[in-house]
Amino acid sequence: MKQRILIAAILVATTGIATTGARAESADATSATKITLARRLYDEGVDAVGKGQWSLAYDRFKTSYELAPRILTLFNLDGAQGQTGRLVEATESYRKFLHDTGDGRYSDLRTEATGQLELLDRQIARLTLDITNLEPSDAIAIDDVEFPRAALREAIPMNPGNHVARIQRGPATLATRAITLTAGAAEAVHIELPGKPPDLTVHAVSGSPIATALAAPTPPKPVERGAGRAWLRSPWLWSGVAVVIVASAGGAYLLTRPDGVIVK
Repeated sequence: MKQRILIAAILVATTGIATTGARAESADATSATKITLARRLYDEGVDAVGKGQWSLAYDRFKTSYELAPRILTLFNLDGAQGQTGRLVEATESYRKFLHDTGDGRYSDLRTEATGQLELLDRQIARLTLDITNLEPSDAIAIDDVEFPRAALREAIPMNPGNHVARIQRGPATLATRAITLTAGAAEAVHIELPGKPPDLTVHAVSGSPIATALAAPTPPKPVERGAGRAWLRSPWLWSGVAVVIVASAGGAYLLTRPDGVIVK
């Protein structure tokens, strides 16, 4: 049923793309060469849908719309996006279609687009990504597409299927995580990057006790030749030695006298 509605819309669009006088879809600002190429690609997309070749149809409708952005081409691109697993992109395209036809055109297609939006919203997965120990220069990517830091710890709509999250720090890959999302599921993924090793280097501050202790010791003054024996010629030294010798001799004499004899 859904495919039949899409093919019916394609037939309507085929007529619309050939009409050069339709409201805001005039080809006046687009070259004749682009219009011709866009029409050919559109026809190839229609043929691919009839054969069930949705990937080819997506490619043809996408390129046709880029060359000549027409409302009905966008509608068929929406359908091809949904059929090839690009659910998030399809919801954005359907919303744009509803916005651009807000004047009441294509009411039947607007009803179809609204129903498709509701269906896609139930099929889209949600991913909450949390990464710790991030540096300001680190780059985050999912499927090689940059992931904004503002989206961290937020539930982000994602297409169901397999994805790869990667964190880069300069040329080095810090972490790689494979993520599998099922239709309509909400997943939370936490990635912890390796933290910085502690800095054990002692950084001395000039004038601090540590700096003073670590300062280079003052080298000893050189000793002049003979200076090591100068103290042997000092009269004060020998006077002190004589006193010590006399006192020692007297003490020894008193200790060697017989007990009870006092020498006056």
